[in-house]
Amino acid sequence: MDTKDDLLELALDRAFGELVLPGEGAGEDWRDRLRMLAKEYRAVLVRHPWVSPLAGTFLNIGPHSLDFSLAVQRVIRGTGLPAHGQTGVIAAVFQFVYGFGTIEGHFIQRCASAGMTQDEYFRHAMSAVSETPELGELVQQSADLMEARGGDTVEEMRERDFTYALETLIAGIEVMVDRG
Repeated sequence: MDTKDDLLELALDRAFGELVLPGEGAGEDWRDRLRMLAKEYRAVLVRHPWVSPLAGTFLNIGPHSLDFSLAVQRVIRGTGLPAHGQTGVIAAVFQFVYGFGTIEGHFIQRCASAGMTQDEYFRHAMSAVSETPELGELVQQSADLMEARGGDTVEEMRERDFTYALETLIAGIEVMVDRG
């Protein structure tokens, strides 16, 4: 280990080593394997909020990072998408997961720093927004969306949002496969 950057890259690759990856010959449907990879990646980003800035800084060429990349490529190749569209699908799915997991991980970290649970922090923030006159219209216009979102806890709401968004991406992949 020559530099601090070497140590950070090693730590990043270790975090990627926590991912449970589908086997090469896994007989599962590509959709299930894609869901698995997306959920695993999200979990690492949430567990280790420091991963997201490092993943954007370093090349991620450690053995665990490469194993993850190869697993993603195997799944996407198995979709039936034309080759010219595969990298775009990888970007759509995993940049979504990166953003979602990064925000989730940092929100959890912020709640802990404030000495609040996620639900307490959310209620506190929503109360502050509701009491701000210039934001009242936004709150009113958003009420039906928040009600339809469902979930009794922040974690439940976030899980529903993640699942629905991921299913939307998968449905989009299916449409693009049909288009050829």
